[in-house]
Amino acid sequence: SVELLHRDAEKFAGALASLLERGEWQGEMSKRTKDNRELVVEVRWTLMRDDQGNPKAVLAINTDLTERKKIEQQFLR
Repeated sequence: SVELLHRDAEKFAGALASLLERGEWQGEMSKRTKDNRELVVEVRWTLMRDDQGNPKAVLAINTDLTERKKIEQQFLR
């Protein structure tokens, strides 16, 4: 598994607040790997709750968009 470090603490905090309020969040984030590579990642979070409705866990799906973003930038030139 690859550990990803969030690059924008303010955006991460806003996403987390939205997750807790609405139960889900989706968007793009810049992240950096342990070996210092920067990635653009589509993030999908779903809040999982226990039987009493309390937050229990977060289902997180991260899709690496880095190469797709590079190709899109080449077409825009």
